[in-house]
Amino acid sequence: MNSNINAMRTALVAGARSAGPYDWFSRAAAIMHTVLGAFLLPFVLIVPITTFILGLLVVVTFGMLLIPLSLIWMIFLGPMIATSWLWIHVPPIRPILLIPGVLYSELAGLFAAMMPEMGEWDWRATKLAMCECWPHSLHIMTGQARQGF
Repeated sequence: MNSNINAMRTALVAGARSAGPYDWFSRAAAIMHTVLGAFLLPFVLIVPITTFILGLLVVVTFGMLLIPLSLIWMIFLGPMIATSWLWIHVPPIRPILLIPGVLYSELAGLFAAMMPEMGEWDWRATKLAMCECWPHSLHIMTGQARQGF
């Protein structure tokens, strides 16, 4: 299933980046995502462990643990989509949003990666894609990146 998640995530990221603005700041954000991703690579080793442990806790709590985990994800999602909207519609504030937006989206991506899948692989791929292509996350949320997918 991981190959399906990666294929869907890659297609969504490519679609979002092609639909969004492509200026110097957008390229800088993509480079910063790559650099930060390299620094966060050690966390990839604990992702299967956290996913397994949290998956067991979800089963033991009869799914009730998914409620607070979903609420935490919504706390990450709201500002990420709001800053993505600002990035797309208000170009003069892109330099201000660049560093905090990339850091926030990488933190949200780390959270999304550590959460249990519970059979929702398409939603997991969507979460990871929104975090990976942050300045263009709004395009994934509105469905513009899914054209041709």
